[in-house]
Amino acid sequence: TQYPLKLDWKARCDICLGIAKGLKYLHEESRLKIVHRDIKAQNILLGGTEGHLKAKICDFGLAMLCEEGNENMVSRVAGTNGYLAPEYATRGILSQKADVYSFGVLLLEIVSGKSNAVSRPTQETVFLLDTAYVYNKEGRLADLVDKDLSSYYDFTEAMRILNLAMMCTSQTPTLRPTMSEVVSVLQGEKTVEQVFGAPPTDSSSTIMAGAYLTSSAEISSTSTEVSSSAFTSYFMIKENQEKKNLTVDP
Repeated sequence: TQYPLKLDWKARCDICLGIAKGLKYLHEESRLKIVHRDIKAQNILLGGTEGHLKAKICDFGLAMLCEEGNENMVSRVAGTNGYLAPEYATRGILSQKADVYSFGVLLLEIVSGKSNAVSRPTQETVFLLDTAYVYNKEGRLADLVDKDLSSYYDFTEAMRILNLAMMCTSQTPTLRPTMSEVVSVLQGEKTVEQVFGAPPTDSSSTIMAGAYLTSSAEISSTSTEVSSSAFTSYFMIKENQEKKNLTVDP
């Protein structure tokens, strides 16, 4: 029998920062600048002890070399539906900003406790990013915070992460932050407004995440499902419990 991992607010913040630092290293500090191309919950492993979890990025089967600030044109898109940056999914334009987009989706998952995509019987798949766009436009982004946290979280910190996620998932690559900027915001050194200006509140120019779904023939993913990942198990088990209770969150 599997039991869901209870991630408190501090653990979630530590995970967000750990992943961000890992991507910062790959994009900016490593001798060979690397784009992972498949950042998602299944490719994040948690180590350490309870209360001191450390996030590690794994599965580099799709990774590509890409100099900082450069764009590569790829003939075959690879990755996971729902996490693909629009310019990459539709035109094959690859840069570090594609990882930043995927990281933004992952931030939404961590704060909300929901999987990125929820399949409903006889209905279209619901994407978390689409819900975030709607909530952001309506000025109720805070409603995305995981209800299981109750009041045991820092509201200001949660809004900072959610607004950061919206910036990371901007439809325009140049408007997305670098991972060093992301780290500075997550560490509280700067606010979202100081780094990027006012957070976006109008989603009229955005296209829903479902618009970037590509057919299975176009996806070349060698990602390994890591069943031992506590991070992955948390989302999978929680989603299964919701289905058993016959309730589906928006």
